[in-house]
Amino acid sequence: MAHPALVDLLLAPSAPGRATLADLLLGITITIGIAETEAVHHEIRAAHAQATPRPLPLLADPVREVRHRVAYLTGLRTGHEGLAVRALGERAHSEPDPLIAAVMTGGVARHDVAGRAAWLSGALASRHLPAVRAATAWGFARAGLPWTTEVTSAVAEA
Repeated sequence: MAHPALVDLLLAPSAPGRATLADLLLGITITIGIAETEAVHHEIRAAHAQATPRPLPLLADPVREVRHRVAYLTGLRTGHEGLAVRALGERAHSEPDPLIAAVMTGGVARHDVAGRAAWLSGALASRHLPAVRAATAWGFARAGLPWTTEVTSAVAEA
C-alpha cells in the first residue's frame, strides 16, 4: 500500500509538493468510510493507524497547507485517539491560523477519549481565537455535552 511511502515523503522537509502529499494521504484516509469492500476498508484503516504517530510533528510545520492537512488527518479516526487528541490539543491553542486551530479543535472533539470534555470546556475561554471557540461549540454538540451560555456566546462571537 502507498500510505507508508507517502508518509515517508511527507516527513522529508526537502520533498517537493509536501502539501500535495498531505492531500493524497487525507484522500486515502477519507476513503476508509467509502471503501467498496471490507478488505480494502480494513487495509486502509490499518495503514492509517500504523502511520498516525509519525506525522504528528508536522502539526507545527512551517508550511500552512501541510499543517492544515495533517491536522485534518489526525482528527480522523486513527487507532491512536489518545495520542491524536493530546497532539491536537497541545497545538490548537498556539496555532496562529484560525482555520487550522479550528480543525485541530474539531479533531479533539471528534475522538471519544477521557479528558475531551474538560479540554473542550477550557477551549471556550475568551482568550482563545473565535474559530477555536466556534469549533468547540460544534464539539459540545457532537459529544452531547450540556449546552451552556458560554457555548452560546462562542457561537454568537464566531
